[in-house]
Amino acid sequence: MQKLKRMAQGFGVLACFLFISVGAHAQATNDDILDAVQELDAFVEEVQDEIEDLIAEENAAVLARVQLVDDFLEEVDDGLTERIETIDNFLEEVEDEILERVQLVDDFLEEVDDGLTAKLDEICDKIEELDAFVEEVQDQIEDLIEEEFAGLNSANIEKCLQKNVKIASVYLPEANGGQQTLVFMIVQNTINNVLASGESVGAAQSLLNGAINLAGMGQHKQAWNYASNAYQAATN
Repeated sequence: MQKLKRMAQGFGVLACFLFISVGAHAQATNDDILDAVQELDAFVEEVQDEIEDLIAEENAAVLARVQLVDDFLEEVDDGLTERIETIDNFLEEVEDEILERVQLVDDFLEEVDDGLTAKLDEICDKIEELDAFVEEVQDQIEDLIEEEFAGLNSANIEKCLQKNVKIASVYLPEANGGQQTLVFMIVQNTINNVLASGESVGAAQSLLNGAINLAGMGQHKQAWNYASNAYQAATN
């Protein structure tokens, strides 16, 4: 660019010189003028050539810089592509590992669930067997008690009340083969006798009244429990 400026300045000086020379030598010959014009054309052509060379140099420099930028961007793009591919591969490996572990956990939980279900079924079966066994034992105990206290009298009924021993032939109503009325009478007489002696019977009377109410509602086992508690409250 400095060279171009200097050439432009020289061109201006030359033009001024020719203008002054022509003006100063008005009597100059045509040959002198033609020579001056030819020199000016040659100088202009030289300047144009220099300008074209400079433009070519500048274009080459710009193209070189553009190529450098393109190469840099291509290198960056290749690096980014490689890194993106690396990240994608890593994420794919991580995803596969996570899925594998999730599957392992699912399999383990399913196995545990199956095992727990089997254990629960086994426990439920054992409980049913135990319930059946307990019920059978209770029936046998009641049968033994029935046999032991067959033909119960008042003394034996009082023993049952004292120990809260349930015997169907005792706690059920007379209509069902029991002696419920006699039971309540024994308890009431016991309460009256204790009160007559001047001692306290506690909650015996209210318990007996509760037993009578429960019997009226058909809850005969519960009525027996209340009557037994009433007897124990009066005698203990």
